[in-house]
Amino acid sequence: MTKPRPAPVVEREHCVAGRTLPLKIVESNRARRLTLRIDSGGRGLRITVPPGLRRGEVEKFLDRHQDWLEQRLAKV
Repeated sequence: MTKPRPAPVVEREHCVAGRTLPLKIVESNRARRLTLRIDSGGRGLRITVPPGLRRGEVEKFLDRHQDWLEQRLAKV
């Protein structure tokens, strides 16, 4: 039996409300939509994306959810 290959990961930084946070973009074969998560303590961000999604779509997603991120990070 073969092991599943690890998901491709892109790591970069993203600025939210004056804070620069590490951002991991993880491609998952099981993903059907984009999912944005904030690490515990607000120390980083993670986006899970379906395979083959263009990077421009990730940027648009982050732009649309900027207010949500700011509100959630203010509570941390």
